This record gives sequence, C-alpha cells and structure tokens, in this order.
Amino acid sequence: MAGSVRFCSSTQEPDSGVHSRMHRRTYFSRTVVLALVGGVGLIGFSGCGGGGSTGPVTQSVTGKLTKGGEPLANVSVTFAAETGSEGGADTDAQGMYEAAVPAGTYKIVLAMAAPAAADAGDAPVGDVDVAEDDVDTSDLMAAESPFAETWSAYETSPKEVTVTDGENTIDIDVQ
Repeated sequence: MAGSVRFCSSTQEPDSGVHSRMHRRTYFSRTVVLALVGGVGLIGFSGCGGGGSTGPVTQSVTGKLTKGGEPLANVSVTFAAETGSEGGADTDAQGMYEAAVPAGTYKIVLAMAAPAAADAGDAPVGDVDVAEDDVDTSDLMAAESPFAETWSAYETSPKEVTVTDGENTIDIDVQ
C-alpha cells in the first residue's frame, strides 16, 4: 500500500525479523535521548547557579579616603583580615571608594593604584615595543606616598574597622 505507515506493535514477537530490530533500535534511540535530556536537566538543577551559595555574603561599604581633609585619588583601599584580603576598591578623583566585603573586623591596608585610563591622555593602546633602558621610571620612583608606610601592611596598619550587615560608611583619614 503506497503512502501507508507501519508501526511496530508492542505485541510483536521479540525476534520476528526486520520490524523487531527496528523496534529495538527505536526503543534504544528513545532511551538514549531521554537519558541525555534527563542528565542535562539534572546538571542544570544541581549546582550551576541552582541556588547554591557561591561564597560569603558581602556587605556594601562606601567611604572617602582623605589626608588632612583633602581627597586621596588612585589609592587601593583593602579590607584585610588576619587570614588575608577580603576585598577592597580603588579611590576615584574625589577620594571616594565603594567595596563589597563580608561582615567582620578588618584592618585597612593602602597602596598606590595605577592611574585610571582616563588620566592616560594620548597614551598608546595595545602592545608597544619599548626597551627597558628607554623607560624613565624616576618620576614613579620619586613620587612620595601620601600616607605613611605603616598603612601598607596588615601588621602595622593603624586603622581597624568593623563591617556590619547592611550598608556601611567608613571614611578614612590618614593624618
């Protein structure tokens, strides 16, 4: 009969020729496809953003870094715990910073940050071939830090702060 479709009946004998082999292949193919789809579905629910925790809950910390009331720009403000750094941010031109760190007690550690890209002016972008002897670092080396060296290490930092749940404002003056 032209144009008719034959289906394998479930009542067919297991080894009854071509139709039985076709039925087994179809059953096998459907089983494999269902297993793959089911496996992918389980993977999607089991950890790739499926509600599991990705780390400690962080709190918002904003503030201003100053010296004698004047803002300090391009300074890395790090919230350092006894076990290591927990987070931090660089100050902007007004000395403002915004960081996200877990609640806890920290010492503030400071370091000079690289100037922002906007301050680079007409500096070339991309790879530039420059010999080490051609680089003048005297200005960078001679630049005096706006804060005492004690701010540069956890052990000697004079400022201890506590970050609490919720929003925190922590202004820092490096007198």
